Amino acid sequence: MANAKVQLNRLMAVHYQHPNLDATEKFLVDFGLFVVKREETRTYYRGFGPETYIYIAEQSPDERKHFVGGILAVESADDLHRAAQVPGSSSIEDAHSLSGGKQVVLTDPVGMKVTLVHGAKLRPASEVSEEVPGPILINSGTVRSRQTLLSLERGPSRVAKCGHYGLRVDSSKFDGTVDWYMDTFNLKLSSCLQLANGKPAFMFLHIDKGKEFVDHHTIFLCRAMKPLAEATPHHSSFETDSFDTQQLGHDWLLQKGWTNCYGIGRHKYGSHIFDYWFDASGNIIEHYTDGDLVNCDTPPTYEEVQPDSIKIWGPSIPLAFFTGRPEDAVKPQSNGPALTSLDHTIRDGMKPPPSQQKPLDGAEIKAVGVST
Repeated sequence: MANAKVQLNRLMAVHYQHPNLDATEKFLVDFGLFVVKREETRTYYRGFGPETYIYIAEQSPDERKHFVGGILAVESADDLHRAAQVPGSSSIEDAHSLSGGKQVVLTDPVGMKVTLVHGAKLRPASEVSEEVPGPILINSGTVRSRQTLLSLERGPSRVAKCGHYGLRVDSSKFDGTVDWYMDTFNLKLSSCLQLANGKPAFMFLHIDKGKEFVDHHTIFLCRAMKPLAEATPHHSSFETDSFDTQQLGHDWLLQKGWTNCYGIGRHKYGSHIFDYWFDASGNIIEHYTDGDLVNCDTPPTYEEVQPDSIKIWGPSIPLAFFTGRPEDAVKPQSNGPALTSLDHTIRDGMKPPPSQQKPLDGAEIKAVGVST
């Protein structure tokens, strides 16, 4: 039993530190989150789902942005005791958040915090049911489900939950970090993108609940684009209720002057419709909908990285998606082509892109190329 894995139940929330909480609140409200509670140094946000909160925005101790880590619920109190035995973990303590319960804080091999909670309170079911949007029925050429007029309101996307988050990890620590997550928790591989030399470049991990279907990935790890002194987040992702309200939210964020990072498109791995934005601090944050579900009978997929590995359809992949810098984003008013080809960033696994768009030059490739 001492060597049993800690059984995760779900991702509850993500925790960030921001230099400007007022600006952060403006973005997150436009993104579709609701303020739950403001404290002196932190603000809690929720969606329309059952979680008490799905995002913590805390005042940064300096002028920089920071990703503190993910907050996940575990299956039982015994799992907290197992977690407390992991080297470098905290002791079991009261959870310092709105949902209550007990928690243990782990630190992964690259210094990221993983907060595990048991006994967290959920929102009252009656309150949740009043806010859950009704389904949007779709008429197609073969199925006529909707027989009423469609009425949609302009505004932010309707956000249900925090779905996943991902980390960039230095190449020298990547394999050990993947092993730590899969050895410590009931996480299993859904999909792996590999370089031409066989090294994994992207690992998409789901919470294993046996026959129960779960999201395609809750945590993903990517080999860094260049040597890193410390791990950094790539993005955190929040599920919306439908494609329509996700598109309405896209237009709303543009109208409010926020910077789109990449989207709207449909991913190949996870199949979800994605839309990435830069928040007020420059973090990448995603809306998604219509994602794949997997269970213990779903075999993992392996594929060598290709220029369009990241998408089935959507815009050309911009440089900003890899660098994480808002200044590299393609502005909506620009008529120039977006920088394309996923694997200018992982050049050892790249094959020539089919696109005729201008490739990155040698200096640009060196600047964003992954370390292997």
